[in-house]
Amino acid sequence: MFSMPPGTPPQKVLSAVRNFAREEFYGQHRYAMVLHTDEPHPHVHLVLKAVSEQGVRLNIKKATLRHWRSQFASHLRVQGVAANATERAVRGESRSAKKDGIYRASLAEILPHTRPSELSPRIWVPALVGSGIWHHALLETGEAYDFSSDGGPW
Repeated sequence: MFSMPPGTPPQKVLSAVRNFAREEFYGQHRYAMVLHTDEPHPHVHLVLKAVSEQGVRLNIKKATLRHWRSQFASHLRVQGVAANATERAVRGESRSAKKDGIYRASLAEILPHTRPSELSPRIWVPALVGSGIWHHALLETGEAYDFSSDGGPW
């Protein structure tokens, strides 16, 4: 997720992420993005296919995240937005660990209160996709799947 403080023009955030993704992933990894303005801070969710077009799995390390953060800030500056690539810890911010997407979906009453292993993917996958929680589940499992090729992993 690429996020900026309230007051940042949402279209500039989207443009910066679009340019970043094109520069970093075009022709290598499939990706999709969406701009959210439902909260005061504009943010863009970017989802990548973990396996490249060449069959190489994406290996994201801390240094990779720092590079991406720096590149995003650079693209924002080109858009005229003052941005620095700083980590939460440097800014004195912290966040508690998030629970997995399926658990959060059951708390939000999107899914019945049951263990994910008891549910068929035909039930929980559409619920997660429709609820906007899908990208969290992908990030937390470390797995991504390209649904455009055959309609799903089940």
